[in-house]
Amino acid sequence: MTLRLRDTLTRTVHPVEPIEPGLVRMYSCGPTVYRYAHVGNLRTFLLADLIRRALLWHGVAVLHGAANLSGQQREYLREQLRAYRSGRRQDAQMNIVAKTLTDADIENFADWYSTIKVTVETPK
Repeated sequence: MTLRLRDTLTRTVHPVEPIEPGLVRMYSCGPTVYRYAHVGNLRTFLLADLIRRALLWHGVAVLHGAANLSGQQREYLREQLRAYRSGRRQDAQMNIVAKTLTDADIENFADWYSTIKVTVETPK
């Protein structure tokens, strides 16, 4: 059985063909949070985890560079978001997003994402 994914831009279905035989490298973008976190923000992490599990089930090793937000300690998330907001920590995307976050937004974001448990493992 071949794993296939739908390309929503072209509305076509394509088989997953690894560049390196037997190995898929994945990257999952983190959420862009302009409002309070909600279940829709979780979709990114769940879909990446589902694709990773499907690939593993098909016998393909997966290196997954995931956004390292879910499962982080609440205080760590608060501290890092404040650092991005103030400019003490630099990242082109995160500085733009965090600049508009209020203290309440940061608290809400940290509370929500610290409770999410998504599995990300490297192949052995």
